[in-house]
Amino acid sequence: MYCMQCGQPLQDEAQQCPHCHTPIPGREPITEEQELAALLGPNNQQWYLQRFARFAQGGSSLGWHWPSLFVTFFWLLYRKMWLAALVYFFAPSLLAFLIGFITGLIAPDSPAVTTGGALILWLLVLLLPPMLATRLYYQHCQRKLAQLRLQEPDARRRLGLLQARGGTSSLVLVVLPILLLFLIGILAAIAIPAYQDYTVRARLNGAMLETQRLTLQLDDYYRQHQQLPSTLDEIGFQLAPHSTIGYIDYDAQQGQLVIKPSVNQLPNASLRLQAHSDDQGALRWHCQADQIPQRQRPAQCP
Repeated sequence: MYCMQCGQPLQDEAQQCPHCHTPIPGREPITEEQELAALLGPNNQQWYLQRFARFAQGGSSLGWHWPSLFVTFFWLLYRKMWLAALVYFFAPSLLAFLIGFITGLIAPDSPAVTTGGALILWLLVLLLPPMLATRLYYQHCQRKLAQLRLQEPDARRRLGLLQARGGTSSLVLVVLPILLLFLIGILAAIAIPAYQDYTVRARLNGAMLETQRLTLQLDDYYRQHQQLPSTLDEIGFQLAPHSTIGYIDYDAQQGQLVIKPSVNQLPNASLRLQAHSDDQGALRWHCQADQIPQRQRPAQCP
């Protein structure tokens, strides 16, 4: 190969002509910025290069990095910082153990100290990653560069290795949505039945409160007349507006109430109350729940 300027022969590794000192196209020296750019990959490359330049000039290590605030673990995996991701995964549990151990030694019976320790842990886990993430990534890239400079002295071949080993992990972009969907599915599988149980229990408890209002009126009538009224109209009982009771079956001869709650999830559910007279001539009501799961039954109706 010969110099295009003076025609003199060139050495294979020469970056400029030794005779006229003309730079040889395609053989310009590789700068550290080019190496960092290859290691970073195309995603947000300029943003990171600007901040890396500040660090190289002695700038502050503190900053703010939004992705590491919301998805710290996945951001570390996305940027191929495998060891840092592993440490971050286990660090909160270790810190919680240490803080709990220390607060247990200092003030085992003080809720304020325990709460303060939990707050410190929460602030550390929440705020430290976004404040130090960019500096951590800069140090990670510098270590990668130092390792490859020892392994591959040739700058151009090293640039190819940096491009191959650097960049981002596209696998995380596939795994993250799948994991989020999986977590949402788990939460939905837990939350939806729990919410349905809550609404059913609330309506059943509402029906039970109305039933207790009815039994109090029946008790008053029984104390006065030593018998139950033949119909509920005699005591002037009426269901409340927007009642949680669908209908009431009343049998004065048997001293029995059958309450049909207005619960769509339990179309065959009922609360059966049986009246018994005690030694003082007062009524005692025994409640039995029919077609109602144990976990949803009112406390008064086993």
